[in-house]
Amino acid sequence: MLFFLYDQKFNKTAQETAEQLEKDYKKTQTSYNDVVKFFGEDPARTEASEFFSIFNKFALDYQKALKENEAYAQKLVSLAKGV
Repeated sequence: MLFFLYDQKFNKTAQETAEQLEKDYKKTQTSYNDVVKFFGEDPARTEASEFFSIFNKFALDYQKALKENEAYAQKLVSLAKGV
């Protein structure tokens, strides 16, 4: 009898957890699709790994460009002071 009660409790908890996971999955999928579309990609044709590698490359290139622009601005300031 004790096993039966424990099993019922476990099944109920497992079912609730599975239902929550399903809701979370659907919400995550919708959010992912929205983000992919925002960046001009087709979520049906773009794998997550491909999208995130593109996004990562963009972020790295952007950081590099910021550093290059800062170095160039400092060079211009140094040249202006030397004139």
